[in-house]
Amino acid sequence: LSSARFKVVNAAGDSLSRTSSLEIFKQEQDAMGKPVLGKSLKKINPDYAGLIKFEFQEGLYAAGVKDDSGKNYIPFYDLNLTHGQLFEKKLVMPLLRLRAKNAAGQTMPEKTIITIYDLSKDDKGRYFRNKKIIDLKIAAKGYAEASFTPGPYLANFKDGKTEFGQGFTVVAGKLQDIILAAAPANP
Repeated sequence: LSSARFKVVNAAGDSLSRTSSLEIFKQEQDAMGKPVLGKSLKKINPDYAGLIKFEFQEGLYAAGVKDDSGKNYIPFYDLNLTHGQLFEKKLVMPLLRLRAKNAAGQTMPEKTIITIYDLSKDDKGRYFRNKKIIDLKIAAKGYAEASFTPGPYLANFKDGKTEFGQGFTVVAGKLQDIILAAAPANP
């Protein structure tokens, strides 16, 4: 067997909570040769030091942590376990800080709801709103915070009866401070 030890943190450096788990998968490839999560092999919770330890046969594995929507995995690929060696790696989840401003440029108040949708891309490269992922609320600190699987998304919020939307892309392992700015009203 080969041993592995992972430290899972978000892009701000906060450790994975003890109630969350890292899921180990067999790494496979899609038709385009890109790595994908294959068969799930094991779920492991971090210990009190925030470490995840396990032993497996040597081979190529992937891991995933459920994102804040609870529907998708934040994937980590190319975890190559070699016989008789300890494989150690820090896995960094992306972290978003979403701030919303109304048409007058004022920060939206605490408890404002930001709805997140995933986006689909057609064969002409255009993006379309797909499924609703989650509703987030702006906290007292002035933003909503979440970790999502890397890819394109749309954030919507309302100011009164007017709804505003803005697309963004989650980048793997990065802390992104995104300002959702409502377009000013036409004079």
